[in-house]
Amino acid sequence: NFHMKPGNNEPTEMESVMTTWIADIAGILQSEELVKPLYNTEGGYSGAGWTCPASPAGFCYTDANMQASYIARFYIYSYSLGISNNVWYDWSPSLTGLGSTSADTAYNQVYDWMVGSTFGACSADGTVWTCTLTLSNGVAAAAIWDTSQTCTPCTTTNQTVGGSYLSYLGILTGAKKTTIVGNTVPVGIQPILVQAQ
Repeated sequence: NFHMKPGNNEPTEMESVMTTWIADIAGILQSEELVKPLYNTEGGYSGAGWTCPASPAGFCYTDANMQASYIARFYIYSYSLGISNNVWYDWSPSLTGLGSTSADTAYNQVYDWMVGSTFGACSADGTVWTCTLTLSNGVAAAAIWDTSQTCTPCTTTNQTVGGSYLSYLGILTGAKKTTIVGNTVPVGIQPILVQAQ
């Protein structure tokens, strides 16, 4: 059981911070402890909530679309690291739930992607992250995002995906599928889910 708020370490990207912390935790546990579930019972952006670090100003998550991206990446990447239970500590009615309605929507969408799924692995190609999984209905899928992009407005770059992926979902578009054309998808800091259906 531990607490994880990677925003305290900005400008180091969240995924790098989380990887280091999990390795550090594994390094101090005994073999009997390593087989037990790993819980994060106080997750969040930072100890002060959705704030901007003093420097550099580009790493702010006060924007609702950036909060949505962070929530989605936080939960997907936590899953890939083997965290069995991950509780967002900063939920509050005064913060519109997780910080914004966009953050709430992203949480619900990623929840739908992950529940009942089987996780593969995450890998990075530069700033583009790909996490493979098999959805609860048996369909192959991958969550993809690019940490060099930003919001608002949300920027993307075109990325090539395997020919088996036929459509993708966004974290703020619900179950609305977009057909993949020419094996190319727009990837931004908000994860998308490409799927073989």
